[in-house]
Amino acid sequence: MLDFWTLGSTEKAHEIEHLHNNWLSHKAKDSAFEWFADKKEGAKRCSCAWEWLEKNQKSISIRQLPISNYEELLIYFDRANLGQNEQKAIIQQIKKRWNRQQFDERAPDKKQCNVMLTIKTIDLLDKLGDTHRLKRAQVLERLITMESEIGMYLDDA
Repeated sequence: MLDFWTLGSTEKAHEIEHLHNNWLSHKAKDSAFEWFADKKEGAKRCSCAWEWLEKNQKSISIRQLPISNYEELLIYFDRANLGQNEQKAIIQQIKKRWNRQQFDERAPDKKQCNVMLTIKTIDLLDKLGDTHRLKRAQVLERLITMESEIGMYLDDA
């Protein structure tokens, strides 16, 4: 194709250099996606990215094929024309989803439960944890289990 350009050889060389520099600049942006290129878990991470994008990106067309590998992920983001900050935020959200999935897989018998406690209660919980060398969750789990078994402090009234 370069031979058919109607430019002089000096201009062609300049244009080729310009294309080369643009390509290197474009490739440098791919470093934001290196986490997805992991040899061991890369394909799973890309699938996780697809699940997140499918659920959270309204701009995904019905014709978009699922993303299952690193190259497909790069192509998707190349075509998405997102700003750098938006792209960075999406990658962070995908990583959060991945970490949550990994945690859930490692602890299938556990589920997160958020409760609001007074500052005084949190201080007491921390003191109990320090005294018995336990984490907050361990203290709560033991107290709840013991109360469930013995029923000493919570009465029916």
